[in-house]
Amino acid sequence: MKEEIKDMILFLIPIIMLTVLAISFYILARTFFLLPLSIQILLAIILSCAAIVVIKYVRAVCNKSLTHR
Repeated sequence: MKEEIKDMILFLIPIIMLTVLAISFYILARTFFLLPLSIQILLAIILSCAAIVVIKYVRAVCNKSLTHR
């Protein structure tokens, strides 16, 4: 029972992270065209890195949960 709850929490964390990322991207997209080009490029790089981190975290969690079973 404890393992199931732990797995559920570990699966919810990346979903929450992706939701926060999507909301922040939406807010940025609404103000994106007002920003200078250099800041746009910087924000795009930061968002890409954040997405890569989330994807790596999800893969690690999936691999961990598969090896436990």
